[in-house]
Amino acid sequence: MEVYKTNHAEAKQESYDLEDKIQNSQKKLELKEKRKSLLRQLKTAKGDYDKFLDGLNSRFFDGNFSWIAMGLEHIPPLFSLSKYAYLDIISEKKTLNKLRNNPEELNSILPLDMPDTMTLDKMLHDGHCHVCNRKAEEGSEAWNYILKLKKRPSSQQNETPLFKNDFKSFFEDIQLSSQPFTGKIGQVEESIANSIQKQDELLSRISRIDTKLKTNHIELKELLKSDDVDENTENEKNILNSYEGAIKRATQAEERINRTSERIIELSKTIKGIDDELDKLRGVDVPVEYKNAYELLNDISISVANTRERTFINMLKKLEEFSNKHFSNLIKYNEISGGILRFKQTVSDTIELDVVDENENLVSGSSEGFQRMKKLAVVMAIISAKGTGFNYPMFADAPLSTFGKGFIKSFFEEVPNVFPQSIILINNIYDADAPNKLDDIGNDLLKNNNHVSTLYLNEVNSNVQQVERRTTISQLKG
Repeated sequence: MEVYKTNHAEAKQESYDLEDKIQNSQKKLELKEKRKSLLRQLKTAKGDYDKFLDGLNSRFFDGNFSWIAMGLEHIPPLFSLSKYAYLDIISEKKTLNKLRNNPEELNSILPLDMPDTMTLDKMLHDGHCHVCNRKAEEGSEAWNYILKLKKRPSSQQNETPLFKNDFKSFFEDIQLSSQPFTGKIGQVEESIANSIQKQDELLSRISRIDTKLKTNHIELKELLKSDDVDENTENEKNILNSYEGAIKRATQAEERINRTSERIIELSKTIKGIDDELDKLRGVDVPVEYKNAYELLNDISISVANTRERTFINMLKKLEEFSNKHFSNLIKYNEISGGILRFKQTVSDTIELDVVDENENLVSGSSEGFQRMKKLAVVMAIISAKGTGFNYPMFADAPLSTFGKGFIKSFFEEVPNVFPQSIILINNIYDADAPNKLDDIGNDLLKNNNHVSTLYLNEVNSNVQQVERRTTISQLKG
């Protein structure tokens, strides 16, 4: 019950201490999440605006917009008039040239090149002129004239053209190519106005987001008391996690207190019943020596329990002291603070190990290197706190695979203080391109006579079959 009450009081006090910070931290996290969202929106808005600007130039030459035709409403009709006037002149000159070369055609009442060849063939076959609806028997003057008309096209094929190019197809190509643009001339101004409106909308969207970002920046700046509004939020998250953890522990302790109170009442009733029954069985003639012995043994039992509790507490304090000493030495070359180790006694007399900062806030998210150093510090603390003087040996196979250079350096400085006899297998300091196959840390260990007495280099030829591989062992030191 006392342990539950202590845990409940500590958890409630921690939650009270964090209540002043919790609201501030929640506000910071909310503002920072909003800032991230606004930054994403701003990036998207600017991307849409840049994409819009990149597409503006193409609208001059895109038939769907035809901006290049703006202000040219009078050009298509003028072009058509010029084209037809030109073609009339060409047709007139061709007609005059034909009549000049074939004067007899002046007597013909038929239009030039009419009727067509198929009609003339039919009239010759039928012996009848379908133009004037008169007979034209074969061999007659009318029949011969129809035959002359039929042969006329073939004879004209050998005539020298009057013009090398009458530009008919040229004008048609111009009209065909310009049709998407000329058909949109009346809509160009409206299209441009719509594009300007779209541009204004995109700029307005960017401006609105930018205004929200500035407001967010001012609020964050006031809360953080710093111009660096993008600083890490790990501390705020730790405060929230610590607060939630404290509330959870307080609730659990309160539930255990209630259950324990009920259990104590039940046990007290049982004990009273047993005492009453014992009194009845003892009668009035119980020897004084027995009664005194009972009281003495009861006092001894209480003293033993209290001594055990004090011993356990003192052991935890000593273990915590030595663990933090080794832990601080193991991480001293790392730029990030690893925190402080805290040992707590649980209800079942086991130990809980937490990592906290200077304000007793829980520290989470440590790297694998910190986690391994924490475990190693506890093991070393158990050995060094015992103080028996026994030299424990240590054998480790690649314990530094997740360590950085700072961890490796402090590891080799601190481990010999507890394990004077150690065999460490490590590949982190191997450099195949170096003359002696060691990197900078390896060379430092080679020169370190205080902590490293022997150093071997094991190399395996991996370019051959496995059954043929050999390990070459070179003694670099010792």
